[in-house]
Amino acid sequence: MDLVALVRYNGKIGETIEKGIGLLGGWRKQKSPFIVKPNIAALVTKSKFAVTDVKVVEAVVKLALKQDRNLSVKIAESDSDCKYADEAFKKFGYTRIEKRFQALGFDVSLINLSHLARISTKLDGLHFKNPELPDVIAGSKYLISIAVAKTHRSEERRVGKECR
Repeated sequence: MDLVALVRYNGKIGETIEKGIGLLGGWRKQKSPFIVKPNIAALVTKSKFAVTDVKVVEAVVKLALKQDRNLSVKIAESDSDCKYADEAFKKFGYTRIEKRFQALGFDVSLINLSHLARISTKLDGLHFKNPELPDVIAGSKYLISIAVAKTHRSEERRVGKECR
């Protein structure tokens, strides 16, 4: 069963996230690779709300490494019609946090899922049946999706304006 915790932001990202994790029963035993999947929808956005704030991802990684400093953490995104993941990592500050964690001796790296081998998986989901997934995702024992809640107006989708 999937769980969701809603927590009011108290001005401190790490504390707010930690409170939410506590409401969900705390961290399960983490395993490497520990995959963090932010939402980077486009390189050019009308508002900053289409992209997961790098400070949130950094706080989640810090909390995970606080539990196990030997984790191999992968921050993962893929290319799309709207952006190249490697450019988005740089533009939104993800390469800076990668370098910062590595300078402190942690195994934290960015991965572009579009460049990885795909393997077939067994999944009988509501919308997806046996999809091919990047090998690191399919083999991961720990995946955190830090999606941005948003909607798309139907007329924008029809004319391909969702990349704005």
